[in-house]
Order: sequence, then structure tokens, then C-alpha cells
Amino acid sequence: MRRKLWFSLLFISVYLSTMALDIPLGASLSLTPMPPTIFDVRGNIIQKSTIGHPVVISKNFTNNSGNEIDFTLLIEVRDESGITQYLAWQTGRASPMATRNAGVSWTPNSAGEYQIRTFAISNLTNPQVLDVVETAQFSVFEPERERKVYSLELDRRKYDIEYSMNSGFIKDVVVDNDLATITLQLERITSDTDLTIELQRELLLAAFSCDQGLVLPEDLDAIAFVDSIQAEIYVIDADATAVTWKLALDASAKRVELVGACY
Repeated sequence: MRRKLWFSLLFISVYLSTMALDIPLGASLSLTPMPPTIFDVRGNIIQKSTIGHPVVISKNFTNNSGNEIDFTLLIEVRDESGITQYLAWQTGRASPMATRNAGVSWTPNSAGEYQIRTFAISNLTNPQVLDVVETAQFSVFEPERERKVYSLELDRRKYDIEYSMNSGFIKDVVVDNDLATITLQLERITSDTDLTIELQRELLLAAFSCDQGLVLPEDLDAIAFVDSIQAEIYVIDADATAVTWKLALDASAKRVELVGACY
């Protein structure tokens, strides 16, 4: 039975992708077509959200028939390319002339413009159309990255290290002049994240004991290690006053080592 339901759902998904939305004149629908509404977890109507924040896709409808009917509400989320990213359904029963509400929770995992589509049928095994496909647009954005500062004291001078990461913070910074390394101890990494850290040129000169000058990443590939494994630095910016490292971290990362070089 479970396999049959999944095949029915797959058929309905394909049907939703190819069907014409025009209803012939004079056709009778059991449910009043109404567009879906998106809510945040506090119950506020929204048209946009950020990655990782759950939303509730909801639909109100009225049973126009004189009989009690069973319904299955299909809810589909399509991306900008028209590809289905989420498909769910909810079943229920509506009394004559009664207004019902149904909905599901969805957590977006990537940024972009989405189309929310809802469509009601009688059931998944022998579907009969109850209303037309209704749509709503929804935008998902990258979460704003909080800019953080770690204050490091080195040779009786204080340096502010600016950085950002979504799910954790720098707990400690250890400088080794002999090895020309700056080691970051990380805390509370709860999910995969990016670490963007900006180090002032004066700090690098002091940390790496460079008497004649510092080799910036534009002159030599910078090296970083995450838990002793060499990490991929996917963007490096360098200018006369600061160097920025950007690294991808997984949820288990606890230690990052930046390796410098002098002339």
C-alpha cells in the first residue's frame, strides 16, 4: 500500500508539472480556490525568509458542495529553474460550506526565488480534482553574517581580529613566533559554516617575526590547516594593510592553524 501511495504521488507530481491550469467554463469545483500563505514560526505572514529558518505553508479553502468531502492537499515548492525542491501533502475532511485550513512546515536550505504551489484532490490512490493549482512567490536569502572581534594581546600590544562565522566563535588565539603560525581554537560549531577572518598586517609581522617584510597571499599561496588537515582557502583578499582568509569548516572543526611566510 505504501509503495502504491508513492507511485500515486509521483504521478501527481508529474501531472502538476504538465497540466494546463485553465478550467472549462461552467466547470464546478468542490473547493474555493485560494492562494497559499506563508507564515514564520511566530505566526506572522511573510514573503521572504533566510536559509535554515522553518516556515509554514498554509492554505484556506471552503467546501462548496452540499456533502462532506475528504481532501488531500498537495504542497509543492519549485526553484527558479522549475525543479521541485519540496513536495508534501496533508489529508482531512471538510463539512458542507465549511472553511478549512491545512498546511505543512518547510525549511529552505538554499537561497533563491521559489514558487509555492498548492492543489487539492480527493485522495492519492484514486485522485479527483477538487480545485485548481494556486501559487505564491517566496524569496530565501543568505543569513546575515554577524561581525565579531577577538582581542589578542601580543608583545604588550592589543590587536583586534575581526571575523565572522554563522554557528560558532573563536575561543582562543595562540601565536607561535618560531613556527610562524597563528592557531585559532573554535567553540560551539553546530553546523557547517564559513570562517572569514581578517588579520592586520602589523599583527602578521609581529606574529611571524618578519624583520624585512611579509609575503602576502598575492605573492605566495597562503596555507591553512583545519584540525591538522590542509584546508582549501577559496577566496583570498590582500592589500597593504590586511589579509583575509576564508575557509569552509564542517561541524566537527575545533582548531584552525594559519601559516605565514616572510621575505
